[in-house]
Amino acid sequence: MNELITPTINKNGQQVVSARNLHKGLDVTDRFSRWAERFIIKDFIDGVDFTSVKSSTLVNNGASRELDDFALTIETAKQVAMMQHTEIGKQVRMYYVKLEEQFKINPVEQLLADPVAIGQMMIEYGQTKEHLAIAEQRIAEYEPRISYLDTILASKDTVTTSQIAADYGMSAVAMNRMLHNFRVQHKVGDQWLLYSKHMRNGYTKSETAVVKHRNGERKTVMNTKWTQKGRIFIYDLLKEQGVLPESEKMEVSA
Repeated sequence: MNELITPTINKNGQQVVSARNLHKGLDVTDRFSRWAERFIIKDFIDGVDFTSVKSSTLVNNGASRELDDFALTIETAKQVAMMQHTEIGKQVRMYYVKLEEQFKINPVEQLLADPVAIGQMMIEYGQTKEHLAIAEQRIAEYEPRISYLDTILASKDTVTTSQIAADYGMSAVAMNRMLHNFRVQHKVGDQWLLYSKHMRNGYTKSETAVVKHRNGERKTVMNTKWTQKGRIFIYDLLKEQGVLPESEKMEVSA
């Protein structure tokens, strides 16, 4: 399997993974085009998280046939693997985490960036007692994050601010105000919009809705919803500020 999902280096010196190879490595039964639409195109950004490319395969007569493919960043490949919610998906994610560690110059920075994955790798490969103690503590500290992220990744649909706010035991008004204070969004008319530095990250999707007033008048409005990628962004942002979802508060106090 490792040979199948091994990343390559693109012209920018970045590790990338063939979506078709990842599809095979994960033993996905759904056809590639449907799987790619659901797990890649829907929640990630072309040109940022992946790039549309062509790959070739041999057909029965020995000729080469060109196929549509996507070159995924390592981070995107890890997220897609975890979204499968299978044991092999977890193994693939860990494989990419280890490759990232080998690819990066400073392992300490990587440990801080993904302490659970690197901590598990350190234990698996038998580092020093000091390293093991640090790794075990990191895992204990970040286990609630894994649990909450599993909940997020279990959903494939966009969610409203009200739904995210409910995870934190607060109202949508309070959540919107908090995101505004953290310079994530600002209000234009009646709609909350992301600041420009967050706009192209695939955090939100806007949908058009028709509202009917009591007097019979109809008005077209835009509703902004959060993608699962945006939901993870909010989680990481709020956790840095010491704001935890209700499920983690209960685990911390237990």
